This record gives sequence, structure tokens and C-alpha cells, in this order.
Amino acid sequence: MSLSPGARVGHYEVLALVGSGGMGQVYRARDARLNRDVALKILPDAFTDDPERRARFEREAQLLAALSHPHIATLHGLEAVDGSDCLVMEFVPGLTLADRLEGGPLSVAEALPLFAQIAAAVEAAHEKGIVHRDLKPGNIKITPDGRAKVLDFGLAKSVLTEPAPDMSSQATTALSPATAIGAVTGTAAYMSPEQARGLPVDRRTDVWAFGCVCYEALSGRAAFSGSTLTDVLATVTRADPDWSAIHHAPQRIQELIRRCLRKDRERRLQSIADARIEIEDAIADATTPEPAVHTAGGRPRWLVVAIVGAVALVAGAVLALRLLSGPGPAPTIQAAIEIPPRAIGVFSGLVLSPDGRTIVYGGDIDGGQLFRRRMDVAAAEAIPGAETAYHPFLSPDGAWIGFFDRGRLKKIPIAGGLAQDVSTLVFSGHSHGSWGRDDTIVFVQGARQGLWRVPASGGTPEQLATPDAARNEKEFLDPSFLPDGRAILFTVRTDSGVAIAILVPSTGERRLLVDGGRFPWYSPTGHLVFWQDFALRAAPLDPARLTLTGPPVTVVSHVSALGGWGPAFSSSRTGTLVYYPAFEDKSQRTLTWIDRAGAVTPVVESRQSMYVAPRLSPDGRQALVRFEGLVDCSFNTLDLARGSWSRLTFLGDSHSAAWSPDGTRVAFQSERAVGNTILIVPAGGGPEQTVFVSAHDIGAIAWSPDGDHIAFSQNVPDRGHDLFWIRATGGVPQPLLQTPFNEREPEFSPDGRWVAYTSDESGRREVYVRPFPGPGSRTVISVNGGETPRWTRGGRELLYRTQEGVMSVAVDTARGFAAAKPQRVFAGPAYPDGGYDVTADGKRLLVVQSKATPASTQIQVVLNWFSELKARVPSR
Repeated sequence: MSLSPGARVGHYEVLALVGSGGMGQVYRARDARLNRDVALKILPDAFTDDPERRARFEREAQLLAALSHPHIATLHGLEAVDGSDCLVMEFVPGLTLADRLEGGPLSVAEALPLFAQIAAAVEAAHEKGIVHRDLKPGNIKITPDGRAKVLDFGLAKSVLTEPAPDMSSQATTALSPATAIGAVTGTAAYMSPEQARGLPVDRRTDVWAFGCVCYEALSGRAAFSGSTLTDVLATVTRADPDWSAIHHAPQRIQELIRRCLRKDRERRLQSIADARIEIEDAIADATTPEPAVHTAGGRPRWLVVAIVGAVALVAGAVLALRLLSGPGPAPTIQAAIEIPPRAIGVFSGLVLSPDGRTIVYGGDIDGGQLFRRRMDVAAAEAIPGAETAYHPFLSPDGAWIGFFDRGRLKKIPIAGGLAQDVSTLVFSGHSHGSWGRDDTIVFVQGARQGLWRVPASGGTPEQLATPDAARNEKEFLDPSFLPDGRAILFTVRTDSGVAIAILVPSTGERRLLVDGGRFPWYSPTGHLVFWQDFALRAAPLDPARLTLTGPPVTVVSHVSALGGWGPAFSSSRTGTLVYYPAFEDKSQRTLTWIDRAGAVTPVVESRQSMYVAPRLSPDGRQALVRFEGLVDCSFNTLDLARGSWSRLTFLGDSHSAAWSPDGTRVAFQSERAVGNTILIVPAGGGPEQTVFVSAHDIGAIAWSPDGDHIAFSQNVPDRGHDLFWIRATGGVPQPLLQTPFNEREPEFSPDGRWVAYTSDESGRREVYVRPFPGPGSRTVISVNGGETPRWTRGGRELLYRTQEGVMSVAVDTARGFAAAKPQRVFAGPAYPDGGYDVTADGKRLLVVQSKATPASTQIQVVLNWFSELKARVPSR
């Protein structure tokens, strides 16, 4: 069950949902009798009828009632709510240790007191015969005054009263590498080897987890990790941590952690009390006065210690003054909400309603389901009528969702209803919008199209501003109204990078505010907030003069922007922030061969550039690869035998390329100041030949086997992406396929008689084949979605890509065109946006693989974020 703010449980008034997990929802509430805040933990509705989970929940209450310790969250009582049980617990403010480690590892001086307090808490539990079994940074709170509190004994077990379970008849259930709960109970990265194997556990399991926590706190990374649950458990049972990551810790602490993490529990540290004593001795040694010894910097060691002590004394005095002066700003509260599996890692936008009560998110760049998640309910729900939507934004009153659907601007009531067209002007995938208080919508529609405005009730769009070639402006992105509607924040992209700008529509005045950044918005706290380098940054903004009054400062780290397609963060007028955490390290992409047996062979080592869209030369000796940088995208050729790179394109962003049939030339599409251009360059580099210049977006291109034609997609106003072909020597493009839908990614068959392509006519992207140059009917190739078609030599097999892997379709062109049922031949090898190519014999794929961690399954929620923002970046 779920509770709404204002609901009452006994004499407790619910204030807000602060977190949820597999074992319950946690609310902050007010105790009306004792005038204090408490935490209410309630078993979810889905588990009410599950005897095992309910028994575990009741056991948690019994175990917590037996514990009374300053570093364990106290149980106040147990209440009944509509047939469900509710734990009334001490409300512990502050961040979890996991949250704290997002900002980097702890210093030794900061870590050791926390380690001692955690060990003391676990020791107290062990003295009561209780094993926690899920000790991890996420279950440890750090209060504002720096004290540790161990939380969540929901997986704890009383070794005095419960027999060891018989694991032989139980199936292990794994949800993710981070949270694997079932017969093997706990969190995978912190499980002891015996716990991971499903064996009975005792106090030494908590000793192991304690060692994992200490290692991670000092190093900033988990002791045991992997991309899958199996990989994590394999490292737990067979591998050792990188001990060099904690070499800066005192030797006795390093040795203590090693003893905690011995895989043989008979040789592991046997008592957490011994760990506490060792840590307390290390703290005492660190504070013992030493003789005056000059350091390399010329300062005596005693002076360094004195300076550190003085800083600590001042910090303590400041804290005391705050405590004595009464309550200050409300503390920030962090929580997380689960994302439906259909939305994980693919959604193209995230927006929070102005009142902070509803989140809307979902949809990839070509359209996907929008979800609505109310803060007072436990699950998200799909929004009917928004199944192919992307880039959502909300009206100022939060009653309407604006979004783009198959290139058209639409709106739908947030409470549910029919979707309505706002404008039938067709936009590209770069479209973003903002809804002003005057009930107009400002939006962008792709490269060089500028800023437009249209009444939210519908009508003819009006252009507000156009990129100025004299200023080297290529594209406007990310519009966002200031609250009074007088000005619009937006992003300007040039050949040299991006910048945040502001426009006054009534006068046409526009100016640059910040060099670099994307997705700007104005916060009611008086700040310009924007995304840059996987972080949110803020600077004070004078809304009257429309100028910054201070430099930008990083306020939230590790924030995703979904590859630049859409903002993955939003804030409400009430001070709540939501964001999708960054999960990808683009510097770790590699080029890899994968054969049909699944064997993986790296082609080259990782680079700092972002590999995308590899294409093999006709002789298979070279690969053409796009390097997607922060400023521009260039194509480079790789000698596959020697491993050497050579840059091929230089000016402007280049986004699609194709080899000539003889491999001596490369055609590519580039966004230049003069327009979107198709050019040809010698494969070894040299003078470029212009084939075609367009005022509209050009998509993927392909070169016919006879060398005479180049096929491409182009965004056509009032219709969408159509397919065209043009002579390789230049001329006037001829239509290949024109429909009300979006056709992309043309690919010629080896004999040149057929063209494979993708279209969204069914509501999602599918692969089709039609005769070239036509006429003739088309054949559907893919089933349940597909993209990026690739032919093998001879034209008897056509491959395409899905999120699950690469599919193969046998084709027969002896009499017309016939296609067999798709078969999966390469399971999930390619990064979703990284692209792939196939060798002529069809035996191997050249793919882009990423060492990124799995996509986050949660949206982060920060309550009272404005307090933190104002503290970090004072308005001037």
C-alpha cells in the first residue's frame, strides 16, 4: 500500500515518501504526541499476501526491538494500517554512505571514526545473536553531525533462534548485480563467499561485508564488481580486490581489511569487536603527539596537526552555533524510485511537475512510451495515447504534457485523456520544447531551423530566431522560458562547441551567458542551472538585467543527459530535484570482433574518443569509424592489420559515411555552416568534392554497388524523413520513397537491385526492403522492431540490429523478393547507439562495445534541494 502526504497512521501524520525497496516503503512522518519526526516503514501491497516476506518483515520488528544502540536506528513501535504492518522508527537525517561516496572516497581521518561506529553497531547486534546479512553503504546513514547509523535489518537473522535453511530445494532469484534477493539473500557486491553459494551464514558474513564497506569508503569503488550478477559473484568467490587502491591507509587498517575479506571464513577475522578495537587503536595512534619533525614542505609535523586540529575546532564551533541558534534551512533528503524495465536506459526526457508531485519520463529519440509516476504511489503507469512520444515537457500549471510524436508537436492531459495536435510542422529528433505562462510553446526543430513559437491551443508556428552564419551558429537547442516569459534560455551550437544563450523575443536581443553546457533552466532561487560534463552546474542570474552575477559552480555530480538527446533531470517550484544518474564512461568504448560462436576479439585498445558507426571497407582491410567528441564528430580510418588511425574529415560535424565500391573514396554527410552537405573525399585524404547541399537535415547515406548513385534520407518539411538518391557526380536528388512516416538508413543490396531501410510506419522502427530505383512493393523484414540493416556478400542474407542483439534473415531474390523468419545470430553485442558492420562473408561483426556500468534502474530524488543550491551558490 502507499500513503499520501497528510494521511494519518495512528497519531503519526505522513509528510513525504523518502524511499522504497524490496522490503517496504519508507515515509517521513510527524509524531503528534511527542512532537518529533519518525520514519514509517510499510510492507508494500504486493507482498501483503506473501507469507515469507511478511514473516521477514515481522522478524525485522522483533530484531530491532531487541537492539538499543546509538549507532542503530531505534524502533519506536509497530502499527497496523489497513491490514499491513508498519514499523515506526527513528528518523535519521543525512546522506547514506553510498550517497557520500558519489563525491569520491573518504579521507582516512574522516573514515576511521565512522568505521569504529559501524563496527560498534554490528557488534551490538551480534551480542543479541543477530546477523545483519545486508551491510552495505546504502544501509548506513551519516547524520549531519557526522555520526554513523546502521539501518535496515530487514534481511537480518537471529542465529540463536533460527535454524540454518535447507538451500537444496530453493531456487535462487537475482534481480540485479546490486540487489540480488531470494534464496541467496543479500546484495551481491557485499555478499560473503559462503552467502553467495547459498550456504548457512553466521557473524563472519557481516565481518566480510564490513571489510567491503571499509574498502569502498577508502578507495571510492566496490571491492568486488562486474557487469552482470554472475560476474559479481565470480569475483566474490574467486578474485581479490585491488589492494593498491587503499595503499594510503595506515598499514594496520590495510591488514584489517585484508583479514575481513579472506574467502575462507575459518581464516577470516572472527569477531567484529576485534575490528572495532583495531580501528580505535589506529585512531588513538593518529592523535598521539609526535616529536617535531620537518616535512618536505618545510612545516613541522606538529604544525600540520595543529592546523588540522584548529580547522576541526572551528567546524565544531560552527556546528554548535547552528545547533544553539535554532533550526536552520530544511536538510536535503535523498531517495530513489524504480524505473519500469521498459524505460531503463532508453528514455529521452525527464520532467517534474511544478508542484513536485508527478514525474513524467520515457521514450527514446525515435519515440517510446511515456510514463507517469506520482510521488504518492508506489509504481509508474504508462500514459495511453503517448506510446510513440519523446522529449516531454509540462505546462506551467502541470496540467498538460507537451511532447513530440513522429515528428509532430502534441499535448495530452497529465491526468489522462486524448492527445491533441499543437502543430503539424514536422520536426527532427533534436526537437525540444518549453511551455510559457502566456500559454505559448517555444520549440526547436533541428539543425539551422532556429527557435519557433506556437499557441498551445494550436496554430501556425512563428519563427523567433535563426542561427547566424556570421556568428558561426549552426543550431539552437534546449529552449526554456524564464518564469515571467520575458526571455528564453537556449543552447547555441557552433563549430567550436556549445554555449548557453538568452533571447528576448520582444526585441530580438540575444546574448551568450556561459561558454559550454546544455539544457539550461532558471531556478526560483535566482540561478541559471545547466548540464555540463555529466554534472549540474549553477550560476547566479539577475533576471532583471539578464546577466550572470557570479561564475558557475558544480552542484550535483554524476548526472546523465542521455547522450545529449534530452534532459535527464528536472526541478519543481517546491525545491525537489529529480535526475537520472550518469552510468556511462564513454572513454571506455572499444572496437571488437564477434563471431557467430560468440568469441570476442578486441580490435584496438580503448581511446578517449567515443567510437560510433564502424563501416568496413570493401576489401575488409580498413574500418571507417566516427569519433564523437564534445565539439564535433569526425571520421577516421583504421588499418585493421596495423592498428593505426588516420583522420579523414575535419570541418563540421560528420554523422554518416559510406565507402565507394572500389574502396578508393568515402562519401559522408557533414553539417557545415552553409548547410547539410554530402561530400566525397579520397580514402587516403585529400580535396573534397561537394555532391549536394541541403537546407534540411540529411541522415544516413549509402553508395550503390555500381558506384553511380548515393542514397540518403532527408527531413522534408510537413512530412518527415524521406528517401532520395542522387548521382555520385552531383545533380538534382530524385525521390526514392516519400510517405507520411520517417524512412531512414538506406542500404543497397550487393547486386544493386534492392534497398533495405527502416521506417516507423507501424509505430516503431522496422526494417523493410523495396526495389531500386522502383517501382515495386516493399517487404517487411524485421519482427518486433529493428534498425541498421546490413547485407552480406551475395545478397542472400540481411542482418539488422535490435536491443537484444543482431538478427539474420535469409532472403531469396530468384523470383521477386522473399524473406525467411528472423533468427538471432549475435546476442546483444553492440552498444545501442554505437553501431556495427558485418564482414562480407557474414562470419564476423565489427561492433562498438562499452565498458559502461549497466543503466541505472532508479531515478534519484532530492527533497529540499533549493537549500543546498543556495548554500553552494549564493545569489548576488
